[in-house]
Amino acid sequence: MPKYSLIFILFVNALFCNAQKKIDVFQLYGPYGSTIYPSYDGAIKNHKEAYKVKSHDEDLNKGLSKLNKLNQLYVFELKNNNIDSFPEIIGTFKNLMYLSSSGNPLKKLPKSFGELKSLKKLKLYYTEIDSFPKNFSKLNQLQELEIQSNNADLLYIKGAFKGLFSLKKLTIFKSNLKKFPSGMEYNSKLSEVIIVNCNLNEIDSGFYNSTSINTLILDNNKLDKFPLDFLKSQSLRELSLRNNKITRLPEKMAGLRSLEILDLRGNSISKYEINIIQILLPKCKIIH
Repeated sequence: MPKYSLIFILFVNALFCNAQKKIDVFQLYGPYGSTIYPSYDGAIKNHKEAYKVKSHDEDLNKGLSKLNKLNQLYVFELKNNNIDSFPEIIGTFKNLMYLSSSGNPLKKLPKSFGELKSLKKLKLYYTEIDSFPKNFSKLNQLQELEIQSNNADLLYIKGAFKGLFSLKKLTIFKSNLKKFPSGMEYNSKLSEVIIVNCNLNEIDSGFYNSTSINTLILDNNKLDKFPLDFLKSQSLRELSLRNNKITRLPEKMAGLRSLEILDLRGNSISKYEINIIQILLPKCKIIH
C-alpha cells in the first residue's frame, strides 16, 4: 500500500473516532431523523410521535402529571424545570435510553426506576438525592452514569451499583458520599471511574479486586494513604490522586507494572520519594 494512502486512511479513521465521541445523543438514540421537541407541551400534543424531548427552562411542576402520554420516549433531557421528583409512571417507559436532569432539586428517584430496562445513559446534575431505590441495580443496560453537584447532606450509595453489569463509566462529582460505592468489582465492563470532590477517606476493599478498571480519578478527596492494594490490579493504566492528603509512597508501588500515568499533584510528598518511585516505575509518567 502506498505511503500516502496509508496516512490518508489513518487520518480518516481519526476523524471518524472523534466524530463518534462528539455525537449528539439526540442522533444516537431513538428513530433516525425523528423530531426533537424543544417544548414539553408540544411533545404532549404530538405524543404518538414524540420520541425525543429537550425541555429547558419550562416549569413542569404541574405538567409532569401528563407524562404518561410520552410513553414512546427514547431521549428525555430536562433542565431547570422546577421539579423535585419523577412520577412512578416513568418506570413503564420501555424505550427510554437516555435521561438527563440538570438544575432540578430531585430528592429521590421513583420506586419504579429500576424497570427502565432500555436505559443506557443517566445524568443527574444539581440534585438533592440522598439514596437510590432498591431496584436501581436492575438497570442492567445502563452504560454510563453521571452524578454531579448533588446537594444532599449525605449520598448513601451502598451496593446500589452492584448489578449494573453493562456499566462502562461512572462519574460522581461534588457529592458528599457516606462511603465508597460497594460491589463494583462485579461490574466486569466498568473501565473508567471518576469520583472527585466527594470527601472520601477510604476505598471499598472489594473494589481492589476489579479486573477491568483502566482509569481511576479520585481527585480532591481525603485519602491519606496510597491505595497499595491496587497491586492486585493488572488493568489499571491511569491513576489520579490529586489534592488528597497522601504523604508517603511505599516502595511496593513498583508492583504496579501496568500503570502508565500517575498524578500526585497537591499532595505533601517529597521529591525524593517521587524520584525513587519514578526509578522503580520507569515506564510510568508521574505528574507532581
